[in-house]
Amino acid sequence: MAKRIEVARLGQETTRLALPDDATIEDVLRAAGIELSEGEEVRIDGDDMVVDSDYVPEDGDLVVVAPKSKQG
Repeated sequence: MAKRIEVARLGQETTRLALPDDATIEDVLRAAGIELSEGEEVRIDGDDMVVDSDYVPEDGDLVVVAPKSKQG
């Protein structure tokens, strides 16, 4: 069964993907053609939840590539 994930770089168009249930963030970014650059991080559903490349997003998640937040 496939899960549906939306992925976008902050401020750009969202891409909808259908991926295997065990797909990781690395798989999501590769399928969307997004390369994570230095100074960027991956967040889930626009929250403050920052995830690593081996995190497995859930069906319906929105994966957002955004500038790293500054911790003060």
